[in-house]
Amino acid sequence: MRRKGIFVMLSMVLMGTVFIGACSNDNTPQPSTSTSTEPTKAPRGKISATIYERGDVPKEEGSKTENRWTKWINENGPVDVTFVSVPRWESAQKLNTLFASDSAPDLIAEYDSVIKNQLYAQKQLMPLDDVIDKYSTVYKETLQTYPKLRQLGIQDDGKLYGIGKVSEVVPQHILYIRTDWLKKLNLQKPTTLDEFFAVARAFAENDPDGNGKKTLTESI
Repeated sequence: MRRKGIFVMLSMVLMGTVFIGACSNDNTPQPSTSTSTEPTKAPRGKISATIYERGDVPKEEGSKTENRWTKWINENGPVDVTFVSVPRWESAQKLNTLFASDSAPDLIAEYDSVIKNQLYAQKQLMPLDDVIDKYSTVYKETLQTYPKLRQLGIQDDGKLYGIGKVSEVVPQHILYIRTDWLKKLNLQKPTTLDEFFAVARAFAENDPDGNGKKTLTESI
């Protein structure tokens, strides 16, 4: 049927060309019959998505669902997004309410595996394997580069239900070592875990600050 449709369209174009050519042989000026029309743009899609509410949006910036960034996404993205606010620490209650009222959003961002497993057990989630294979432009390659992402998103039926991201490891704590204490005890800066524990023990037991008391390791 697709070939037939294309053939009919081409036939109509050829007929129109012959018609215009025949008219041009007449010496009498003929009005132009050509028209220019702009290509019809495909209608924008629509999607609803959760967004965590953490109470961190200043009043002058709007709300979690209506602010300069949500507007930017809708002005520059490929679809219109309706954001649904979900309290960060009460997401289970909020999502259960949304599903119970048949108003759950299309896309849910959630970290808690308990909630995700509950939604899967209730058959509330759609498998994403075919969708990613057919429509993905980036994530399909990401899954090939980081196969662990697929493993983390698969449920016991062997299908993929979650989309993840690869994040760099950022240290959450920093330890500072007092170089004046190292110098006082004639120690070198530790480079291994064993050396670190040895320095910590020396700081705690050998009175590096000279107050005559043992130093707590928490002060390192």
